Amino acid sequence: MEFFLVLPTLGAWISEATGIVSAEDATNAVYMFVFLGIPAIILLVSMAAARGRRRRGENREGVATFLDEELDEMPADVTPEELCPFYAGDVNGRAVALEVLALWRDGALDLAPTASLDQGAWRIELLDTSAMASGGLRGAIAHLLFVDGGRVTSPAAIMLSAARSPQRVEGEYSSVKRCADQAAEERGLSLSTGRGTSGLLAAVAVVVAIIGAMSLSQTTLGIGAIAALIGGMFLVFLAQSNLAAERTSDTGADLIARADAHRRWIIRRASSGQGISGMRERVDRTLRFALALGIDEKVVRALAHDAGAEELEWFLSPPREGWPSPLETPAAPAWYVPYAQLHGKGRGTPPVPPPSDAATRRGARPGKGGPRAG
Repeated sequence: MEFFLVLPTLGAWISEATGIVSAEDATNAVYMFVFLGIPAIILLVSMAAARGRRRRGENREGVATFLDEELDEMPADVTPEELCPFYAGDVNGRAVALEVLALWRDGALDLAPTASLDQGAWRIELLDTSAMASGGLRGAIAHLLFVDGGRVTSPAAIMLSAARSPQRVEGEYSSVKRCADQAAEERGLSLSTGRGTSGLLAAVAVVVAIIGAMSLSQTTLGIGAIAALIGGMFLVFLAQSNLAAERTSDTGADLIARADAHRRWIIRRASSGQGISGMRERVDRTLRFALALGIDEKVVRALAHDAGAEELEWFLSPPREGWPSPLETPAAPAWYVPYAQLHGKGRGTPPVPPPSDAATRRGARPGKGGPRAG
């Protein structure tokens, strides 16, 4: 217990050295500095490091090259499914919906509206069990889809549901997040996220909290000492979040810059009424990139209709009145902002093109028969 007499010992030494403050006041001052002042310094250092990292990222050659340009096509080795979670900064509902679309097109699962919204609006049926064992982000999402037996409000709403009650799907939810991070690191889009430093800082915070709690009796601050300890720990965890923030590599910064430029091109085409033209495969890929880059669903649906991309238009259309499309997240609360961590600059939502029958059409399921109730 002699260790916990360090504070009063320091207080007595300061009081004797200065001859100005009492030993009691000096002890209180030391406590406040150790358990609130030092965490504040740690937070300021972490904020400065994060700001410097952002400035270096903004000055990268790739970002400067594409800052005010437009690109009509993304690199051939990048897929919308891969880009979406990296560009959004998280595995959001769009990322899940794009993977579901890919699995549905591959024949790995069947997607159909249910008979009643009480049953979850959409029924997902697994047709190929190899999808569950495929590994990577797609396999992790396939596992998450069937936590509730394959009945969901919409594929895009699964991540919101998981965020609301993560303990219910803890393993599957963590696996999805981990696979997305691993995919970005393996491709060289992200550098080390500082998990080692962050973990060490968290451990130090816990130890310091214990020491601070056991040292409360050495001060006369009372509730003030408790508030200082809690505030200090909060500042340490804020610093931890700064250190753990994902660090985009030069390759990742270049990809983000290209994605922003491609997004500007799509927005201009939609705003001017030119639409997306070209070979069927290219049109489909561009429209999926539009979804991955956060462009409004109604805009993409109108583009799909004008381009004759019936499969994608069906996927973006509510099957009947009052039903969400697979890409919608109904009744999302204000705190749920799926693109809150967007990289880059120059974003904005293009105006929705003039209404067409794409907004109200409830056509047959392209190439797979009409929508059937589950």
